[in-house]
Amino acid sequence: SATTLTATEHAVQGVVTDMAWKAITDPNAQAAYAADVARNHVRAIMTKFDVDVLTLLQSLTDGGGTTTSNLTNAEVLAVVDKCEQANMPKPWAGFLHPQQYYDLISEASSPFASASVAGSKAEEHYGKYTIGTIYDVQWFISTNVPTATAGADRGGGILSSHALGAVIAQMPVTSTEHDQSLRGDEVLTVMQYAVGEIDGTMGMYITSDA
Repeated sequence: SATTLTATEHAVQGVVTDMAWKAITDPNAQAAYAADVARNHVRAIMTKFDVDVLTLLQSLTDGGGTTTSNLTNAEVLAVVDKCEQANMPKPWAGFLHPQQYYDLISEASSPFASASVAGSKAEEHYGKYTIGTIYDVQWFISTNVPTATAGADRGGGILSSHALGAVIAQMPVTSTEHDQSLRGDEVLTVMQYAVGEIDGTMGMYITSDA
C-alpha cells in the first residue's frame, strides 16, 4: 500500500504602507523592520505546519486518556504499553500541551512528580521545567498541540517514525511587490508542503481536558 502526499501552497500576506515606511526614517531601522516582518511570517507558517502535523494525532487508530478529565500517569503508562504491544519502532516522540504536562507533574504520587524530587530528573525539572525522557519516550511540550473533541480537550500523543509523513516542496520564501492601490508594499511568504497519516497503528493519541 502507499500514501500520496501532494504539496500545496500555504501563505501569509501583509502590507507595509508607504506612510509606514516614511515614518521609519533610519535606513537601518527600515531593514530591521523588514527582517522582523519576514521573520514573523515564517514563524506563522511554521506554527501552522506544526499544528497541521499534530492535528493528525487524533486520527490515529488507538490511544488513551479521558475526555474532559485531567491527564494521569496511569493513562500515559497505558498508552506506552499500547505502543509496546503494537511493536512501534523506536525512538518514540511524545507531544503534550503544557496543560497536559502540568496535570502530570501536579498529580499526587505521580512518577512524573516523584522524579522531579531528586536526581538527574529533578535537575531537568527545576532547571528546564520539562522532563525530557520518561518511559523511553522523548517528550516535547508545545502550545501547538491542538484542541480535540470540539475544543473540550487537548490532543497529544506518542509517535514512531512510521506513523506520519510530510513532504516539503518549498521552504518559506518571502517576496515583496509594491501595490499602488494599497499604497504600500505587499509582503507575501509562501511555503509548499503536505502532511498525512502513513500508518495509524504506529502512533497513539493521548486525550485529556483542555
